[in-house]
Amino acid sequence: SELGRLGNVAPAISVEGWKEETEHRRGKGMWNNILDTMGRLRKNGVLFGISVTATRNNMEEVTSEDFIEFFMDRGDIFGWDFMFMPVGKDPVLELVMTPEQRLRCGERVNHLREKYPMFLADFWNDGQAVGGCLAAGRRYLHILHNGNVEPCVFAHFGVDNIREKPLLEIVNSPFFKDIRREFPYNEKGNLKRPCMIIDNPKVLRNAVRKHNAVSGHSSPDSLVDDPYIAQWMDEYAERFAELTDPVWEEMINDPNNRWYREGREYQELFGYSRELESSGHR
Repeated sequence: SELGRLGNVAPAISVEGWKEETEHRRGKGMWNNILDTMGRLRKNGVLFGISVTATRNNMEEVTSEDFIEFFMDRGDIFGWDFMFMPVGKDPVLELVMTPEQRLRCGERVNHLREKYPMFLADFWNDGQAVGGCLAAGRRYLHILHNGNVEPCVFAHFGVDNIREKPLLEIVNSPFFKDIRREFPYNEKGNLKRPCMIIDNPKVLRNAVRKHNAVSGHSSPDSLVDDPYIAQWMDEYAERFAELTDPVWEEMINDPNNRWYREGREYQELFGYSRELESSGHR
């Protein structure tokens, strides 16, 4: 196949658990389609993996040893774990993992990494591994099919379009700059709660309102518009801070911890905005 010949694309195939859970979300017949697709990719020498949305209902299932072994046997070499996020219009809050579940999910992923030769990443719990949130042009941004540019694939707001402005100008826009200035988003510098959407929701909310950023999707986003959702997010963030702030403080004072050993790098995370602002590399 062309993908096998080029070798520069590694498809991530969405699964939501076993057959019942996957077809409940993806549609009847999708389970067999997924397995057939994996078989064809493997036959043609294409590297591929799975992409999982972890919810309150399926977290234990998608982080089980049986689940990982099943897909490894079919040739998967990597797996992305994405927490279900309450974004978009009328999100189902009951599907979001509880703060306690979220931490448990991270522990289970770490166990799987230690046991299996498969690259596994937990998009939220691994935030500390990459020095916190990468959004708004700090290391990453998201471009929609229509050219609208968003800070993150989960933050559905933007003010610019690459068909109207150069990408560098968009990265240096007041909207993106204000988000970067807030990094690392909380006074503790806690990289275990890195997200401006669910861990530090006021960061995104304030930036969207200040710059009149609009949703890049066809329907409004309840994250900013719905007071009930906003309150729920604030309470979630507060609880997650209660669970992780003491752990983080202990970690950064542990001589065996990365951020203790690389103290200068950790401190520079806080000065990121000021240093780059003055150097003109924003």
